[in-house]
Amino acid sequence: MRRPMVEKNIFSIKSLYFSYGDNPVFRDISIDIGGGRILGILGPNGSGKSTFMRLLSKMVHPDRGNIELYNRDLEDYSFKELARMISYVPQNFYVNFNYDVYSIIETGRYPHMPNIFSSLSQRDLSEIERALREWELEELKYRSILDLSGGERQLTIIASSIAQASRIILFDEPTSNLDLKHIRLFMKNIRNRKQEYDLIIIVTHDINLASMLADYILCFPEQGGYIFNSRDAVLRREVLEEVFNTGIREEKGLFYIKE
Repeated sequence: MRRPMVEKNIFSIKSLYFSYGDNPVFRDISIDIGGGRILGILGPNGSGKSTFMRLLSKMVHPDRGNIELYNRDLEDYSFKELARMISYVPQNFYVNFNYDVYSIIETGRYPHMPNIFSSLSQRDLSEIERALREWELEELKYRSILDLSGGERQLTIIASSIAQASRIILFDEPTSNLDLKHIRLFMKNIRNRKQEYDLIIIVTHDINLASMLADYILCFPEQGGYIFNSRDAVLRREVLEEVFNTGIREEKGLFYIKE
């Protein structure tokens, strides 16, 4: 399914404040995130990247300010409505139930089913099979997820979110357990799927991955605040050194930690 290019704002964030107890994370963030693009989010550990994703998916709530999704306050959406619109791949996922890969991917279709006891429709089956094929999981589909490697589990969770066929997808460190072959697979599949989503957001520590996939970059520097601009405006040595508070060298468009 191919969606038309969306230029309007998907998320409008206004005067956002958020803290964990007495520890402030965000202070007065105001940005509009438009559609039809991939947004990369960069920043050092503890800068709030994962928290930002949890705010966008209504898993936590702002202390002050508000977030609008399609010009409607995020707080006004039910969780079932959001599940049909937003897929979320968390940074950390814990699986302690003995489901096979197919069953895990099948759960991605639950938001579109009348109830969990409903039979899978032809559309459901098609999305599941497509996800299995795209993420090279067909030979593993009857294997227990408990018997898989960390990378295979991560691919299964990604495939489940892809099968959800939402309008927006949020990835939090989606390649952290993947080898080089499957990082390449991730990049290929996201590029191929881009036109099917109103918006794709990817949190990553990999500056070079962001440079190859993202259209816009949102950074949360170590010292606080935020930087939001086009990829080319943000991915410059002097900006990244400010964000990560460390020396960085650039060679032929790729970035490395300066020794």
